[in-house]
Order: sequence, then C-alpha cells, then structure tokens
Amino acid sequence: MSKTKKFNISYLTALLPAVLAVIYIALLAATSNIDYTPGGFHFIVPLGQQDVSDFSLVTLLIIAATFFVWGYAGYFSARRRAPLLPVLLVAHAIPIISVILFAVFSALGMPDTAALFTVGFGTFLLFGNMVYQLVALNYVEVFVNIIAMAGTFIVGYSIGVAKGKKK
Repeated sequence: MSKTKKFNISYLTALLPAVLAVIYIALLAATSNIDYTPGGFHFIVPLGQQDVSDFSLVTLLIIAATFFVWGYAGYFSARRRAPLLPVLLVAHAIPIISVILFAVFSALGMPDTAALFTVGFGTFLLFGNMVYQLVALNYVEVFVNIIAMAGTFIVGYSIGVAKGKKK
C-alpha cells in the first residue's frame, strides 16, 4: 500500500502577491482622478503618481491591512504544518522574481521598465513608498519591501507555531 502525500493548502499563499498586485492596480485606477494639493495629512492621496509625498489615512490603513494579511498567511501556513523554508519561498515567488527582474533591468539602465516589475509586491509598494518618503534612497525601497514581506510572514509563522505548541 503506497502512501501518497496530500497537497498542503498553505502553498496557495503564492497566489496572495498576485491578489495584492490586482488590488494595488485597482487602487491606482481608483485614486487617479483625486484632486490633490500638497502639504499636510490627507484622508486619501493619489497613489503611484510622482511628487505625491504626503501621508494619508487610507494609505496607512491599507499598509496595516497588508501587513496583517501577510502575517496571517504565515500563521495559516504554520497551522497547516507546512515547513517554513519551502512555504516561505513559494509564498514569495512573485516578489522574488520581481526583485530579480527589477535588479536586471536597473543594471541595464532601464529604470522605467524596472519600475514596472515592482507591481509584483502589490500593496507592499505603499509601504516602500512610505519608506522612500522618510529616507529617499533610490532602489532601496524594493529591498525594504522584500525584507518586510519575509519578516512579516516569518513573524506570523512563528505565532502559528507557538500557538500549536501551546496545545
């Protein structure tokens, strides 16, 4: 009698970056016609436009929700007993490919094309933009995004493992 392995549903977290990318693109389209005057703290600002450097309440809420959802993905994976490294790599497949393509096209001197590949981070781009507003270092925000994503996933995974051992 052969023992077959069952598919672990936690590997479907690889689809989450694609969902976050679709949400990000929808937010870009939805906020493109917002009248914006620089200065101050706004309820909402246009996303993805040049020279929009003010914080907004909606952006902060989206960033908080993104971190919560991504942490929950790690928690969900731990509760389904998926091994950390494989599920971490699978869940971050789209962002890892985005970083690689961003680096390649940046090195080739094609910054506009490289910027298109950052959509693979989805709503984590809002966090990267916020970091860029605080410390304007070109290209660093992409690496901050991948570190923040992996760190949030690992924290969620750790919480899931800890809750599992508590029982």
